[in-house]
Amino acid sequence: MKKINQTGLAVLEGLLVVVAIFAIGTAAYFAYQNHGAKTVTSESKVPAAKTDPYKGWATYKSTINGLSFRYPANWSSDIKLEVQDTWKTDTGKLTAPDGFEFYVYNNPSGIGGGCSMEEQEDDGCPYVETYSAAPATVSGGSADTYLIKYYLATYPSRRDLGQKTIGLYTLYKGDYDVDAFVKIKEIRSFPPYLIFNKKGAKDDDTGRVWAYGAYPQTFTQSKLPADKYYALPNLIMAEQILKSMKFE
Repeated sequence: MKKINQTGLAVLEGLLVVVAIFAIGTAAYFAYQNHGAKTVTSESKVPAAKTDPYKGWATYKSTINGLSFRYPANWSSDIKLEVQDTWKTDTGKLTAPDGFEFYVYNNPSGIGGGCSMEEQEDDGCPYVETYSAAPATVSGGSADTYLIKYYLATYPSRRDLGQKTIGLYTLYKGDYDVDAFVKIKEIRSFPPYLIFNKKGAKDDDTGRVWAYGAYPQTFTQSKLPADKYYALPNLIMAEQILKSMKFE
């Protein structure tokens, strides 16, 4: 019988130990990598926190009908309550640092005007063309309210007269003018009052609001084509103000 070499056996055992340690280490490494990858994947699915578009903005609240809205804190405001006998209104405007104006006439009264068909055909009054009309939701407000962007033009040439306005408008069923705003995309009645309503409001109560924003016609911004005008930062701000309007 051949005698086993003790030294060779010891070397063999040592090699087996090294191999075992290497195998355990490799398995641990891949287990760690897989765990790390799962952790990263899990964290990547956490939704980002929503930013508040009105952070730092001021708030206006009416004492007449619960109307409230937000506006940039660096815009000046002269909106105030006016009382005439039994009639009350919040009226005034917000003014941006560059002169952009946003008017509020809460509970309007005495609104009239418009153009007759004869005046329209004789080019006796401006033509109002709707740039866009999108459904808008006003908390506590009437259904069929739209965010309207329009400009004044001559008729029939439709040359831009440099007055472009953004505001909210509640549709009165059967009213041709409002229907034209929303569907036909044009209207020749002037002036077109952008008035929206509190839910259940009637013409003779306090649930109506006239609110709109525009650069004065003397400003160079008013000469811009509608697509560029409505992309200006203060027009986007005005849209945010209108979207914040609600009745509490």
